[in-house]
This record gives sequence, structure tokens and C-alpha cells, in this order.
Amino acid sequence: MFLKDKNPSPQWTGKALDIGTMKTATSWDASRGCWIFHNDARVGSSKNAFWEDKDAYMKANGYPVKTTTTTSFVDILAAMKAMKDVELELKGHTVSLVGMTDLGGGKYSLDIAHDADQSTNPGGTKVETITWDGTSFTGAKWVKGFNYAVIEMFMPIPEPGACVLALTAIACLAMRRRNSSIRPS
Repeated sequence: MFLKDKNPSPQWTGKALDIGTMKTATSWDASRGCWIFHNDARVGSSKNAFWEDKDAYMKANGYPVKTTTTTSFVDILAAMKAMKDVELELKGHTVSLVGMTDLGGGKYSLDIAHDADQSTNPGGTKVETITWDGTSFTGAKWVKGFNYAVIEMFMPIPEPGACVLALTAIACLAMRRRNSSIRPS
């Protein structure tokens, strides 16, 4: 939803972006939630992590979205500055990163939005500020650590006509360059 709001494009037309669609996209299950890590040995269910399933779903259904992961806070900050959608996997609880400040020396302040009370009031989100000191978090007692960040970015899908035009332009430039380099002296 964030990417759609920040990157208006006709490529979003008819593309559902709601909790039900995301549950399908991530192979969510009511008894276990989503798989956090890829595991080829997993028996009887998906071997993929939730973000792998989401990326495959987005590609298969024509969404203009690409998903990657990182553990680099420098890359996470760059993604935030570039208006990418960033989720953090915090040892069993996934949160949306809604703000980030470089405090210097490898320390970062992070504003995270999440469903803080999933048992008695599911769906109620709140924003909390936590601090990463280069090795661990402080600020919220429930945060046990950091696994990785999921970065989703708007990737416009080129129209076939645009691809033909680009290839034609490249071919013309190559012919012009070739012709200019073989002129008689």
C-alpha cells in the first residue's frame, strides 16, 4: 500500500493490496503465521521464507514490485531515503520500518509500526522507537534481536513498445558509431 501511494502508476490498476492478498502472497497460516527462514528440509509445507513467497507471488501476478533482503543498516537507511518499503524481522516478530535516523558510529534510531497485541486485540498497530547500537537493540523489552530486513521496491514493468524503442535506439547508435570509426582518412 505504501509503495502504491508513493509510486502512482497505471500498473497498479486492478491489483489488490490488502491483508487477505498479502496472507495469500506470504503463505500465511492461522496456526503458524509465516515462515521466517527458507528451509529445504521443511516437511509438508512451504520451504520458502515469507518474503520469497511474496516476491514470487508479486512477479507471477504482474505487480510492479521487487523484494530483496539485507542485514546492512547502511543499505536499510538508503532504502528508506529512496522511499522503499522496509520490514524488519526481529527474531520472530516482523515490523514495518516507518522512520530511521543515523546517530553516527554505527548506531541508528528506528521507528517501527507493528501489531503489538496480537492475542487480545489483533490488528491494532502502534509505533515504537528502538535503537540499534551495532550489535543489539534497546528501547522495547520484547525485541530479542535482528535477523534481516526485507526491502520492497517499485519496479515499473516496461511496456513492450518501450523495449522495442530502446533496442532500436541502441542499434542506431551502434551503427552510427561503427560508420564514424571506418571513415577513410
